[in-house]
Amino acid sequence: MTSLQFKTVTVADVTSDIARVRLAPMSPPFTFLPGQYIQIWCPDTDEWLSCSIVNIPSDSGEVELVLRHNSDTDSVNAFLKTAEQSGNFTVKGPLGHCVLPESNDSPLVFVAGGTGIAPFLSLLLSKPTAQKIHLFWGARRVIDFYCLAALEAFCDYLPFQYTLVLSESDTTWTGSTGLVHEKVAETFPTFKNEIVFASGPYPMVEKLWNICHEHGLQPNQFLSDMMPKPSTSL
Repeated sequence: MTSLQFKTVTVADVTSDIARVRLAPMSPPFTFLPGQYIQIWCPDTDEWLSCSIVNIPSDSGEVELVLRHNSDTDSVNAFLKTAEQSGNFTVKGPLGHCVLPESNDSPLVFVAGGTGIAPFLSLLLSKPTAQKIHLFWGARRVIDFYCLAALEAFCDYLPFQYTLVLSESDTTWTGSTGLVHEKVAETFPTFKNEIVFASGPYPMVEKLWNICHEHGLQPNQFLSDMMPKPSTSL
């Protein structure tokens, strides 16, 4: 892991409270694996901001990030303010162990909460060779499912399916409702050789692990940067 200086390339709104930011290293190259994340130093709040990378590696070393912002996200707000002014950042990375296992054709289960979809977009863009991939994406509002066109495109060339789960009431919604970890458990009453990846708020990840473990999933079959790295290799 190294510390590098990055500059802002673009900032754009995805929704009213989700922003997409692209950063470029000031001294390329910067390399990473799909599924990893970086940490960005925010001097205004004196802390590191962790951000999953949405894109796949390229010669430019650029990284694309998606962040939710509101009145409670001080570090995100400070970062976006600097980015909108074309500012520069100190970045640590790449970080994280939620990468695809080598030489493993087990079915993959991706579970995302909110903007936790980011690392899975990177993993899917890398065209994994798994025999089957099922993404579960939980969100509070329909508008939070901001990249449905990309998910539909993955269905065209990957053994891929996805399930959207809405947690807040919406009379226009005809899909699954409730909590995403409960939908996963409903779909997999017994886990066999699946590998589960989780990204999102810690309470969601913790509940997901507990319920998956109850359904037979072993620690070395569960990957999340919110949880300790399993001691047994996949």
